[in-house]
Amino acid sequence: MRKIGNQQFTFPTGDGSISSGCVISAPSLNTDAFTAQYFHQNPSTAGFDTSQHASSISSILSKGYWIINRDNGNSDIQVSLTYDSAKSGPIPSIYDLRVVSWDGSQ
Repeated sequence: MRKIGNQQFTFPTGDGSISSGCVISAPSLNTDAFTAQYFHQNPSTAGFDTSQHASSISSILSKGYWIINRDNGNSDIQVSLTYDSAKSGPIPSIYDLRVVSWDGSQ
């Protein structure tokens, strides 16, 4: 799904019958554009080497990931993601979750 404009937006993303939305804060300009998609699968099946992560990250969830891209503009935005242990598996503590991004190699 693609969003153009300077309003906060909730992407109603999903993969088949599994939904997992994300929210972006309001971009600065009306011409800024972002796309978002959720995949309910192991990120390694999409070519992300989940063993290549910063030493401060102990593991990568294996049951879902988002791809959020800035298609136009240069606004700094905040991203909020949803998490559901029934869909993505249990974690020891919500305080253990971190949002990380893939830079092409890590």
